[in-house]
Amino acid sequence: MSYRLTWQKRRARRRHLRVLIPIAVLLAIATVAAVSRTRPPERLFWLHEAGRAADSHIVFGENTIFVAYCDGVIDALEAATGRSRWGEPFYAATSVHCRPALGHGLVFFGADGFQVRALSAETGAAAWDPPFTTGGAVQSGPSLLADMVIVGADDGVVYALDAATGQQRWRCARPRGPIAAAPAIDGDTVYVGSLDGHLYAIDGGTGRPRWRFPLASAREAPRVGSILSDPVVAGGVVCFGSDDGSLYAISKQDGTLLASFQTGGAIRSRPAVSRGRAYFGSGDGIFYKSDLHAGVVRWRFRAGSPIHSSPALGHDTVYFGADNGKLYALDEATGSLLWTFQADGQINSTIVRRGGLLFFSAWSGKVYAIRESVAGA
Repeated sequence: MSYRLTWQKRRARRRHLRVLIPIAVLLAIATVAAVSRTRPPERLFWLHEAGRAADSHIVFGENTIFVAYCDGVIDALEAATGRSRWGEPFYAATSVHCRPALGHGLVFFGADGFQVRALSAETGAAAWDPPFTTGGAVQSGPSLLADMVIVGADDGVVYALDAATGQQRWRCARPRGPIAAAPAIDGDTVYVGSLDGHLYAIDGGTGRPRWRFPLASAREAPRVGSILSDPVVAGGVVCFGSDDGSLYAISKQDGTLLASFQTGGAIRSRPAVSRGRAYFGSGDGIFYKSDLHAGVVRWRFRAGSPIHSSPALGHDTVYFGADNGKLYALDEATGSLLWTFQADGQINSTIVRRGGLLFFSAWSGKVYAIRESVAGA
């Protein structure tokens, strides 16, 4: 082959390269742009893997997330990093199915072993020795009233315990069924639902019953009107759901029915209430926004999967989880979908919103912190 032919081939190759390189650069830029448009924005802030597949409930303290796993493990995680704050988690040696409560530097929770316990929020060490013993399993999350812990049990009794010592202050045995919902506290009144289909108002100072609200469904068929939804008190109204598929709004003064909203499934999560609006999910896979004053549903969003997660409200956004493992963000005004986040396992926990982050746990035993807003969302 002559030198001239070799030089001509090299010259032609250089011309091809001058054309191909810009094309390749443009294709690379286009590919990156396409990926950036299709790839979901990175919402995950941190993920804590406990190494156990167990449902859990969370509560937010000062810069700390406290997690109660159903296998009886209680842990404290740094809100900023997800790392465990205690050297070792606390092992209750019995199942825990309720959300903990915080106050007086302590973490309070109930357990299946007929016990109510208190731990140091700082170290995780037991604060009550021995723990308080009830007459039934404790699936009701505790609530605080001044220096007392209020909690219900499967024996149908509401207990008021001294927060510092765990000693009983009073007991109310008026309910005729197990209590699995956490009491709501408003002023000096305790509001608690029972599996007997009644919501009770109890004097917080003495434990004496004030009034009760019976669900008509509970009279028609036992357990159909069971109340496993934690009640919420806001604007003079007590709001709660029932296994009969209805959300109820009643007067906090005397239990008069103000409004009710029928759904196609059991309502077992705590509703979020703000400015006369209630936001709640149902076992029918639909999330609702209802107007408590007008007695109408403002919008519905079909998640297509049962909803047992208690929602959180942002400035103009509603957040909730579902059994399909998705966390949903909806426009508060219209109910339109803004975005979703896929977790590893169904989401039954309360959604906690703090400092631009959303905290929740999944059935896989994982605890998530995700960003409310991200660039490109």
